[in-house]
Amino acid sequence: MERKISTGETLNGKVVFERISDAAFFMREEGELILLNGSCISASRIWYWHLVDEQKLKITYDKNRQKEYHFLALSFEEGQWQGESDHLCGADHYLGNYKFSQNAFEVSQTIQGPNKNYSLTSYYIKVL
Repeated sequence: MERKISTGETLNGKVVFERISDAAFFMREEGELILLNGSCISASRIWYWHLVDEQKLKITYDKNRQKEYHFLALSFEEGQWQGESDHLCGADHYLGNYKFSQNAFEVSQTIQGPNKNYSLTSYYIKVL
């Protein structure tokens, strides 16, 4: 996993998927956030992904799977599955774009509001 943040920080690490059912799994991110001054901070996040049906994906991030992060309407375009979603977190607006290919996926997000103003792109590549 590699994440680039528009403010100059980067996050490099690994992701482990754990299947819960045929339509759901946990995604654990673990890595090092590299700050502009060169300092490194350990970072981790657990996501819960649930395929609601063939074209809807719900992503949450709390341990009880109640805090929805993104709800994607998936479509197959340009040879890959894609989805967009947006939500408010307080007064800040999160817009996400997901692209899934055979052995990788990319997540781009823009966060704007009174408290946050940045974008990030995360690249996930399957290690064979």
